[in-house]
Amino acid sequence: PIFHPLSVILEPRLKKLFMMDIDNAINKYLLNIKDTNFSYEVLDDLTQLSKYSSFTYTNNPISVDTETEGLDFKAHKVTTISISDGDTTLAIPIDHKESKFSSLEKIELLEFLKLMLENPNNRKIFHNSKFDLKMLRRYDIFPTNIWDTKLMYHLIEEDAPKRLIDLVKRFFPETIEDL
Repeated sequence: PIFHPLSVILEPRLKKLFMMDIDNAINKYLLNIKDTNFSYEVLDDLTQLSKYSSFTYTNNPISVDTETEGLDFKAHKVTTISISDGDTTLAIPIDHKESKFSSLEKIELLEFLKLMLENPNNRKIFHNSKFDLKMLRRYDIFPTNIWDTKLMYHLIEEDAPKRLIDLVKRFFPETIEDL
């Protein structure tokens, strides 16, 4: 377990995390249970867009992450955008070297992304959104209603590391062995 039993006595709000630690330890070391039930779908054909149209009008939060060629938002492109609503995780290759989209298809794909990310009725959850937003700006996509896990965690614990892996270790320790 990550949390010492004394920490629960000193800070009762840690009880839930402590109990998760105990459950994870039992599952991992005593029962040898490893849950790696993660799957994603790749959008590689525009005919699939209708299958994911709910992403464009949903009121439920979605998480968003961009993968890029590099860190220079003026020179590098977004290779892939990943979007998840908790049930479905979708990987969308935009300027990926293996993308099958023609220039015209890419325009339609970007319109789909624009509708989805500019929908003001749902939260878009990013980690370090300032980077992703700079990259998306190159495609004339300006997401609204943004929640940034890095900024939120900074408000909770100012001096702690803010990398995504640090947050996962803190709040979802049971997933660490899968990374």
